[in-house]
Amino acid sequence: MATNGLEALEQAEKHHPDLILMDMGMPELDGHATTRRLKANPDLKHIPVIAVTASSFRDEEAKARTIRPRPQGLGGRGPVASLARVCRKPGSTSPGVRSGSPPENVAELSCCHPLFTVNSSSPVPSSNVLVVDDITKNLQVVGTMLRNAGYAVTPATSGAEALKGIRVRVPDLVLLDLMMPEMDGLEVCRRLKADALTQSIPVIFLTASNEIEHLVKGFEVGAVDYMTKHFNAPELLARVRTHLELKQARDVIFRNGLELRRLNDEKNEFMGIAAHDLWSPLNAVKGYSEMVLEDPALGKENVELVQKIHEATARIAEMVQNLLDANRIERGEMQLHLAPIDLAAGVAAVLETQHSRAAAKRQNIQLQNEAGSVTVLADATVLTQVIENLVSNAVKYSPPGKTIYVSLRRSSEGTRCEVQDEGPGLSAEDQKKLFGKFARLTAKPTGGEHSTGLGLSIVKKMVEAMNGRVWCESELGRGATFIVEFPTT
Repeated sequence: MATNGLEALEQAEKHHPDLILMDMGMPELDGHATTRRLKANPDLKHIPVIAVTASSFRDEEAKARTIRPRPQGLGGRGPVASLARVCRKPGSTSPGVRSGSPPENVAELSCCHPLFTVNSSSPVPSSNVLVVDDITKNLQVVGTMLRNAGYAVTPATSGAEALKGIRVRVPDLVLLDLMMPEMDGLEVCRRLKADALTQSIPVIFLTASNEIEHLVKGFEVGAVDYMTKHFNAPELLARVRTHLELKQARDVIFRNGLELRRLNDEKNEFMGIAAHDLWSPLNAVKGYSEMVLEDPALGKENVELVQKIHEATARIAEMVQNLLDANRIERGEMQLHLAPIDLAAGVAAVLETQHSRAAAKRQNIQLQNEAGSVTVLADATVLTQVIENLVSNAVKYSPPGKTIYVSLRRSSEGTRCEVQDEGPGLSAEDQKKLFGKFARLTAKPTGGEHSTGLGLSIVKKMVEAMNGRVWCESELGRGATFIVEFPTT
């Protein structure tokens, strides 16, 4: 909320709103001057402005043409909306609209006109506009304006004819008369938006109606804009071009999304195949190295070499397992078997497997159970992976000789398992990308251990799949605490 232009600019810089309703007739810094400043600010110029005014549309249009932000849009040809729309205040008059207060259950704006500073005579290439109106003269007037501007035009004199014609040629945009006999524009629009073939086509209503209720219903059924039937060529063409360009942009985004999805599926398939094919030979190398280490005749020097082979193989196996887990999650193939689990017993079992790693770095792991016996609904295997990952990370990033604290405690939301280390902590920047895939942090393992950058992203997906949540609390130089919280059964 702002009561003047300067306050509006201050609020816009502070909150970056998605849209601004601007009174054009404010004292001191009026709406036009405020809009100029907004459009001159690189951080604010993208915000659409709806101008609220008691002046006529022509007055505001003339003033708005002095406000010219740098052109933006698809291929550098998009609309430059200095003011996105001009809305007259209740009680003001304009051709085709009666004065008076609107009904109490609708907005206080009696009519809106889009206001553009574009060259509207340049058509969007290869665009076909369907014009639907039961009055032939209106079809001729609108059709001539559009054809003269370079658009292909398909006319229809009824809703039924329009719906039938769309099956023959799907238009890029529909100009639709609101008030028609038999099937009115609202019903036609409903059917268009209910059909997968036509639901993305922008619909602009043409109406002589001065009843706001009709316009509100039009937007409710899916219309993107409207025009009154006092046709003005620049205004009509500006609206048509704008919504065609918006549709083109949406179509490009949709096609790019499909292509990205296809490429992502191919990537996931490749990762899955590669990781799966690596798994068997790695297990074989790991198994053989373990067998060789059990040979009492193996000399000390050979033991050290085989031990290095075994450790390297174990690290690669962990990386492959992370890739397989990430691939299963990406493809939606992670199968969970949720059942009541004693959280304290599960955590204690994981810590037993981590003590040797910690001892190798002269670290100590302490378990503090303040929750007592508590049951959570989780997948036993996945829960083990989550706790293992968090504890092994604490070992990996803590300096030698430090202590890792694992705590269980109840909260208002459930039961928490907290893993606290005495490592270097995390910067604010690192915390922003902590749970992202392949995250590379400034903090480094203290014993030369390897990190794929996948572990915490997998942990987050797994925990959320079990209806829990995970987060980190840390200050740079003061260690980090990772917290997993599950609902208590």
